[in-house]
Amino acid sequence: MNDRRRAMLRFILLFLGLFLLFEALIYTVLVKSGIYDAHLAWNARASGWILAWFYEGVQVVGNHIRSPAYSITVAIGCDAIQPLSVYLAGVLSFPVPWRRKLAGALAGAVILQAVNLVRITSLFALGRHRPDLFEMAHVEVWQGLFIVLALALWIAWVRWADARS
Repeated sequence: MNDRRRAMLRFILLFLGLFLLFEALIYTVLVKSGIYDAHLAWNARASGWILAWFYEGVQVVGNHIRSPAYSITVAIGCDAIQPLSVYLAGVLSFPVPWRRKLAGALAGAVILQAVNLVRITSLFALGRHRPDLFEMAHVEVWQGLFIVLALALWIAWVRWADARS
């Protein structure tokens, strides 16, 4: 096996191993410890703060965002954790110096979290004004967009990190 194939196989195996490790940690340690619930509540609070600029009477209780006209619950899967797992596994598996990996991990986490707040607030607005479109936007549109975004961010990061080598 030549060096290029060996490096590609190493990347793929490391990526899969890290992704599975992240998923296992999420659903065992984070969910069972309550850290995941705190993360969901933070997403609800941040989204509620944004929504309060546009809608009167928005309140957040735990991971529930309520208004007199509509309410949603920020639940498992309504966060940026899975796309972040994919992205981080790709970044940490790629053969560049750790300084670039850390910069990419931080930037990607911030971007994915920011987009998730856009996601939650847009779903609230859509559910309030067009409830007939909520389920499709929630399950089909946003989930697909998040996977594409995670991959696009990773590709952009690879181009940036590899150009520095």
